[in-house]
Amino acid sequence: MPERVVSSGISGDVIELLISRGMTLTSIAEAIGVTKSFLSRVKARSRSLTIDHLVALEAVIGEPLPLLLLHATPMASVPERLRSLYRSTEAVLSANTSNLPGRNGPIRRIKQSLAEKKMGYNHSRQALRENTTGKRRTRTAAA
Repeated sequence: MPERVVSSGISGDVIELLISRGMTLTSIAEAIGVTKSFLSRVKARSRSLTIDHLVALEAVIGEPLPLLLLHATPMASVPERLRSLYRSTEAVLSANTSNLPGRNGPIRRIKQSLAEKKMGYNHSRQALRENTTGKRRTRTAAA
């Protein structure tokens, strides 16, 4: 089945939105399972995200995909005659999703999750060092 590719313009707008919210290319890449290099090209609009990438973002940031796309769309790109509809749709979606689980601080949650992963890695290395050091002390003491 062919990939369901999103336009490069929309893809770039989504990445720009997430960056403006405080995410880094690295954290976005880790969240959706791509490389930072790929996201740099998406941001430059030379590559595109897929629907699967957007669905992964939806799950990670806790914001429904339609609302994410509305927020990512620059108002200047919306035809004048459709702007009131755009604003109304955004207001309805925002009101109906404000009480969803995971809506409080999704960017903060992602940063915390990435920090915990890194911390877990560092704790594993520290435990390994302590275990190794402990074995050496035991051998030295026994010798």
